[in-house]
Formats: sequence, structure tokens, C-alpha cells
Amino acid sequence: MLAAYRFLRNRQVNLQGILTPDIEASIERIRAHRIVLVPQDTTTLNYSYHPATEGLGPVNTTRDQAVGLMLHDSAAFSIEGTPPGILDARCWARDPDEHGKSEERKHLPIEEKTEEHCPPNHRSRGRLPVGSQRQPADAARSHRDRVH
Repeated sequence: MLAAYRFLRNRQVNLQGILTPDIEASIERIRAHRIVLVPQDTTTLNYSYHPATEGLGPVNTTRDQAVGLMLHDSAAFSIEGTPPGILDARCWARDPDEHGKSEERKHLPIEEKTEEHCPPNHRSRGRLPVGSQRQPADAARSHRDRVH
């Protein structure tokens, strides 16, 4: 247990470094499928009941004053429902000065709505991430391609 805490406290360890081998393996598994869906999700990690935790930002509404982290991920799924794996994940704390401005963001173009740590996955459609050398037979499409 102590070794796990030491590992996670190491400043050289980061989420992308931990995920890179899994992402590369996911890309290899994707190549076995003609069509792959890549849904994205943003999840709130609420740490309000862990007051000693440092580096948190506001989550949820300004009224409840909850604190925590935001997690945005993209996972691949075959049309049969098999998950070849995770393709991207970003975790960040929101800036307290930007909290509560969702009404203002509704009127911005999509490129300006994503937070700086949230990857613009909608721009990478049709390409595999992490230096992949070839694409699957059918390029991926973002759900935003179909939303008007």
C-alpha cells in the first residue's frame, strides 16, 4: 500500500504516462474492427467529503459549493459492443474564477466551449490518436457531425 502512495505522489507520474500503454494497445485492438464508435463523456469527481485534498476546483453548481475534479474520456466500442479500450482521458480542476458561467458559454462556438484541459476530440475524427500509423477501414465520426 505504501508503495502505491509513493508511486502516485511521484511528480514524474501523470495520467497520460499511465494511460499511454493502454491507449496504444487499444489502437491495436481497434484495427481488428471495420467500424468503431468513440463516445466521449465528462464526469464530475466530487471530493467535498475529503477536505484535506489539495488542487481541487469547483464542480456541480455554485450553490452547493462542491469541490473536486473533472474527468473527460473517450473510449472505443465495436458495433457488437466490445470495448477495444480507452483512447484518451484528461483530468483537471476547474478555475474557481470561471465557475458559474455556463449561461455565457452556451452562446460560444464549440471550439471555445471546451476547457483547456478537455481535449477537442471532435477535431480528431477520422484519425487514430497517439501516433498511430494507419486508420481503420471506416474513419470514426463525431456525434457532432450529425447534430445541427
